[in-house]
Amino acid sequence: MSEILHREVIYGRRELTGLGRRHRGKNSGGEGRGHRNRPKGRWVWEPIPARTDSPSPAAAEEEAIVVADNLPTEVTLSADMAVEAVKTPLVESVPKVVESARQVDETELPVDESARQIDETAEQHRITYERWVAETAERQRVEHQRLVVEASKAQAEQQEAIRQNTYSLSAHPVGNLYPPGFAVAGKGAIALEPEVTQGLDASLRMALFKLSTGTAASMTGPLAVTVAAAFYPVKVSKGLHQSPCWDRPPLAGSIPLSNLGISPATGSAKQDDIELPIRMLIADADGFMEIHAVKTGGAGISAKVKVVAAQYDAHKDTYTFTTGHRLPRTFTFTPSGADISMGVPAPATTPTASRHTGDVVIRHAVIHTVLPQPAWEDQDFHDYIIGFPTNSGLEPVYIYFKNPRYESGTVTGQGKTMSGLWFAGAARGLGAAIPTAIADQLRGRRFSTFDKFSEAFWAVVGHDPELSRQFKRHNISLMEKKFSPLAPASEQINGRDKFECHHVNTMKEGGAVYDMDNLRIATPKRYIKIQSRNKGE
Repeated sequence: MSEILHREVIYGRRELTGLGRRHRGKNSGGEGRGHRNRPKGRWVWEPIPARTDSPSPAAAEEEAIVVADNLPTEVTLSADMAVEAVKTPLVESVPKVVESARQVDETELPVDESARQIDETAEQHRITYERWVAETAERQRVEHQRLVVEASKAQAEQQEAIRQNTYSLSAHPVGNLYPPGFAVAGKGAIALEPEVTQGLDASLRMALFKLSTGTAASMTGPLAVTVAAAFYPVKVSKGLHQSPCWDRPPLAGSIPLSNLGISPATGSAKQDDIELPIRMLIADADGFMEIHAVKTGGAGISAKVKVVAAQYDAHKDTYTFTTGHRLPRTFTFTPSGADISMGVPAPATTPTASRHTGDVVIRHAVIHTVLPQPAWEDQDFHDYIIGFPTNSGLEPVYIYFKNPRYESGTVTGQGKTMSGLWFAGAARGLGAAIPTAIADQLRGRRFSTFDKFSEAFWAVVGHDPELSRQFKRHNISLMEKKFSPLAPASEQINGRDKFECHHVNTMKEGGAVYDMDNLRIATPKRYIKIQSRNKGE
């Protein structure tokens, strides 16, 4: 180190020309070794000749100290300033370097933090997605299970509805006379005692005779003869719960076509309808049902009855026909006798029609009086002629069943919002719709017959504060007593003077009986025009 410092000092002495020992200038001028005249009282440099020998480290260090001590103040200050000039930027740059390093670290830190956050977000999305997949799968499983249960329930309900609306009757070979038959929906055929079957045959022949005589021809309006009655012989105690129509169940009857004076060959022909001299109708009475034979061809009662074909069910060895109604009715016909078919193999054991084990009793009429029935219309008849395959050997049969109007049901439908004079619409179009205010009060209620519903409907209208104000006092009194109000005189016709409730989609076409959205209120005159256009409900 001393050697290096010595060399630097020697180098400096050589390069710094004019440098030397500092001393005060003398008063008298003169020229000595390298002396120049200097102003009095000033320091001057005395050049020191360069040395040719190599001083010892100690000597070099001492000489360097001497040189340093003899440097002029200006040089010393300049050197210090030079050092400061170099040191200051360096010192000042240190915080900047540190800050730069920190910023670099902080720049790298957000990158790492962002990567971590991205990883966490991706993980959260993965977890959320897997949870969603699992929850969706579970929901689908539960929904599928619910749909399976509902489908099974709906199928069971449908099967039960079919069973409850199935009538089991007998079909007979051509060539013999057979008595009329009866069946209760869902319960089978009614077993008839021999004297009853004979009485029914006699009543039917008497009805055909009386309705075809001149006496009947002179009468006006629908004419009918009662041929039988159906009832429960024992009344149920009032304390026991029974359905609204427990004593008037859905009933159907059948008559071989030849019993009505029609050739079996006529019924076997391929045609849309056949004209009959009478048509049968089942009507509710007070606690029982009556079976009437009604004269056709006049008073709005058509003689044409639709012909339909029964389908053979090889599995059950029966023939089946189902109506196309919204609430379809199924009729199954079991052939009577072993030798019933020429083309269809006879079963090993002859099947028998299901027999009704209930207490419904059929009794034939003993008095056959022709009575006018002005309230009956073509729409009240629900009947068909059933044709069987030609090779079956079975005679066509005329069937009839109870009008849905006389069956129980629950009220549905929303009605429509009304404005202005409600019953004014009864004389136009299809008639006036059921007001929402009335529908809200009747919806969900169950009635044994449509007539009972009609009574409740007019009673509600009569007590409604808004609608009742549109009627006169005597009409309000009628409605409060559950009667239909009188229509304006200009809308009355042929003795029909009251507002009438009818179905837009007819009951014969399967229209819902108790659906208030399927009901309209019409004046008598308008109602007849609607019926003429529809050719009867």
